[in-house]
Parts: sequence; C-alpha cells; structure tokens
Amino acid sequence: KNPNYGYSAHYILAQAYFYKGMADEATTYFNKVERMAPDDTAWDKNARAYIAQIQQKKALRPKELNFSLYTNYEQDSNVNFAAAPAVTDADNKTTLYASLGYRPVFDGAQPFKVGYSYYNLMYATNPSKNFLGHMAELSYNFNFAASLLALKLNANYYILGGTPYLMDIPIDCRYTFKVLPWASAWSIAYLGYIIDTYPATDYQNSTALLYGLKQFVTDYLNVTIEQKTSRAQGKSNGDDDYSYSSSIISANYLQPLPYGFSLSLDGSLTNKNYAKADSSAKIKRTDQITSMSATLSKTLIWDIGMLLKVGSYVDNANLTAAQSALGYGSYTSSTTSIGLSMAF
Repeated sequence: KNPNYGYSAHYILAQAYFYKGMADEATTYFNKVERMAPDDTAWDKNARAYIAQIQQKKALRPKELNFSLYTNYEQDSNVNFAAAPAVTDADNKTTLYASLGYRPVFDGAQPFKVGYSYYNLMYATNPSKNFLGHMAELSYNFNFAASLLALKLNANYYILGGTPYLMDIPIDCRYTFKVLPWASAWSIAYLGYIIDTYPATDYQNSTALLYGLKQFVTDYLNVTIEQKTSRAQGKSNGDDDYSYSSSIISANYLQPLPYGFSLSLDGSLTNKNYAKADSSAKIKRTDQITSMSATLSKTLIWDIGMLLKVGSYVDNANLTAAQSALGYGSYTSSTTSIGLSMAF
C-alpha cells in the first residue's frame, strides 16, 4: 500500500455515496481506500467498518427517511439582521434546528430527495429579534461513470419578531469530477443563484450570483475559492444601495479518529466590498470576516449520528454602528452546538 496516495478524496466521495443510499458506488470507493491506506490506520479501519455495514444491509431496502435535530448556544456581541434595525447590545441566543428528508428508492438507487427543515432562533434579552424559519428542499443527483451532477432548489420563509421577514429561493448546481481522469484528487465546481424578497423591511428584492471551486489538495485537506455578487437597494431611500461583492477562501481538514470518530476543522476568510458609498458615512463600507469551527462526529447504534461543534465568527468593518446606514459595525460571536441524526 502506498501511504502517499490521495485516498482521502476517495473516502470523502465514498461517504457521500453512502449517505445518499448508493451502496454499490460507496463500496467501490471504500474498497479503494482499504487497498490504498496504510494497514491498521484510522482510514483503513473506518473503510472496512463501512464496507461491513454495507454488506450487512445488502439484503435490506435502503432507508428512505432521515431525521436530524440540532441545538446550539451562541454568544453574539451585536444583535443584527440585514434590512432590519440593528441592536448593538450583546446577547446570547439558543437555536433549534430540525429537518426531515425523504429519498425514495428507484431501481436500488436514491437520486431524488425532498425535505423540510424548521429553524427557531431565540434571544435571551431581545425577543423582538427572535427568528423563525421554514425551509423546503428539492434535489436530484445524476450519477455518471466518473462524475456526479447535483441539482438543488430551496424555498425558505423566515419570520422575524412575529413579522414576515424574508422569502429566500437558492438554486444550486454542483459537479464533482477529476481534472485529470487518472488523478487521485477530486474537484467540485458549483454555481448558485439566490432570489431574496423582503416583504416588510427596508430592502427591495435582491439577487445574488455565486460560483466557486472546491479542490482536494492533500490526503486530509480541501480548499474552496468562491466569488459572490449581490444586488440590493433600500426601498425608502434610493441612496441606500446595499449591493456588494465578496471573495471567499475556505479550507476543511477531515481526520478519521479511532473508534469511528471523525474530526472536521473548518476556516474561512471573506473580503466583502459594498458597491457604493454608505449613505451615512459617505464612503464605501468594507468587511473582513473570519470564521473557524471544529466538529467531532460519530455514528452510534441504530444509525444514529451525533456531533459536537464549537465555532467563532469575527466581522471587522471599517465603519462603526453609528457611522453606517446598515446600523452595525464590527462584531463577534461564538457558538457551541450539539446534534443528532437518524435514518429510518
């Protein structure tokens, strides 16, 4: 076995196939990991464990329902929502997130998914900023010999403080492939378009175009580069142009651990530049945003998965809350999350 071979990309793709219910494809790539990874390493052991699990379920119909439940606690130095009056006080908030997905079986495969998610964010001292969301998802995967095309449509409806706040429609297309057919590293190119409607706020409807590339560059590391352009202008004041462009670079490090645990480390850096001068400060606003997180996960008995996540978010702006028409300046937040998921 060659310890320098890029088998981690095969492992990640195998997991993607596994959780999509595509057992044969998952087995193919887990077998590659088992052959290529050094003996008795976490990669080797986990791949063999997945293969054994697939073999045990071969005679069973793939599970079609998946339910997830997450909650997190966050300390935020500035309560803020775009297109709504900002609160400069620090606060802590608790978030509850539940989702239900259905993947019907067609000829042994599960390319189609329909899902619903419920999102409830509750502030301790600013209940007027409590945030409620209903999110619907429709997706379809086209599996080719050496690539995968995934299409997804979401329709999200959010309520802020009991008032309709945002109707959000993201459209997403992702293509997983190899730049060179014989290369070990996978690439994921994606293109997205977002339509936002703010029914009762100071924003007009906005649109955003984003595109990017995720590249697996080492056994354990993948890097994503993304560009986003958003167009939005205030309703009450034509001078309040909230359009911006942003460049994002992010990285993910995934490390299988003993006893079936996995550790995921994520970090991103965003440079956000507004298109026109802020109507209050009379200069263009810029934000530099840094986020980091660490997630520990494990699959338990009866296909129950668990995770523990800690993270931080820092927004460094060139304008203060008093200067900016947006009503907020630099701020930070820190998050602790726990979650459970189960397939039926």
